Amino acid sequence: FMLWGFVGAGLILFSAYSFNLYTERERSKFDIPTAVSFEKTDFNSALLKAKEANKPLFIDFYTGWCAPCLVFTKNVLTDQEVGEFMNDAFVNLKYDAEKGEGIKIAKKYKVTSYPTLLIIDSDGNLLERIGDQWVPKKEDMIAVSKKYNNQ
Repeated sequence: FMLWGFVGAGLILFSAYSFNLYTERERSKFDIPTAVSFEKTDFNSALLKAKEANKPLFIDFYTGWCAPCLVFTKNVLTDQEVGEFMNDAFVNLKYDAEKGEGIKIAKKYKVTSYPTLLIIDSDGNLLERIGDQWVPKKEDMIAVSKKYNNQ
């Protein structure tokens, strides 16, 4: 019986290792140019920039294994018109919810499904949660940008 325990433990470890390799490979697919300009800074600096610009913060939470997240990134965030509207309306951030600061920020805003898109005011208060049960399309992102542009 002890042998089966070792075999089972080995399979579990191999599965976890394989999933990690898969996730890292998938995560790299998100590193594509988008029309939406995402800040390459930490959360507090982005909040400060949002306050100075008098704009809300838009945050895109994704994970490396989330296929709908990749569809959203490739099909919506690369769209030129979406980029113009979103860059005008928001200070934009993109977080992998399983890496770095993304873990802490996702926890803070109780992000449990992906993609989750949040609109946050420059004081860090949640204004709107988008896409918990669906993947937003181009029209959805243009509409939400218009709603928050120069409020």
